[in-house]
Amino acid sequence: MRPLPPPPLLVGVAADLAILRTVARQASGRRGVDAVEARLDLYPRNGIVEALRLCERLEKSGTPTLATCRLASEGGGWAADDAERAALLGAATSVCAMVDVELRSRHLAAVRKAARAAHCAIVVSHHNFRRTPSRVSLEGIIRRAGASGGDIVKVSVFVRAPQDHATLVGLMLKYQHRPLCLIGMGTAGLPLRVYLSAVGSLLTYAALGKPTAPGQPSVADLRAALRACSSSFRARTSS
Repeated sequence: MRPLPPPPLLVGVAADLAILRTVARQASGRRGVDAVEARLDLYPRNGIVEALRLCERLEKSGTPTLATCRLASEGGGWAADDAERAALLGAATSVCAMVDVELRSRHLAAVRKAARAAHCAIVVSHHNFRRTPSRVSLEGIIRRAGASGGDIVKVSVFVRAPQDHATLVGLMLKYQHRPLCLIGMGTAGLPLRVYLSAVGSLLTYAALGKPTAPGQPSVADLRAALRACSSSFRARTSS
């Protein structure tokens, strides 16, 4: 696993190829993020080779990249052959610092093998765009994702009620010393994107252009909130 900045890491999501091009052209100090997520599932198929070249450029300039090719069943844009997607993620491991693959993917083991060979971190993810499951259910997901060989476990769920806040905060406090990314989606989950990061969530996501998840803030807004609420983020970004 390649070295990453200390948490929380602000990941800027490049939802289209034009945004990825723009960010890659910027000087590293002007990007305002700790890492860039390349959403390969949202790019034109004939632009994916270019996208990986842009990721390589970002990596060489000092900004880690996260390659994601999200399944349509988990809110993404990839509805084509899953074996092709697995091969694409395997190729991304030789370029990017991190790749994301869903816990439910039948190709997780193959992507993990490629990531290990390339010293690339693997994010094993689970998404629920309808609700926040019970704490017992979420703990089971975290255990399974960890046992699958994930370097980072990402769990992103939709927040609807105050008890969902309590569920996620309690979960984060229990697992704050593990490499866990915990996200509350939706308008009601917006405060959690900041608070969970302040108490241990490893990654937090913000839009470089259009949002890719309900309630996803802009990079500028989330960066300002993190500087106000996270002493470690403020110390790391004060220069």
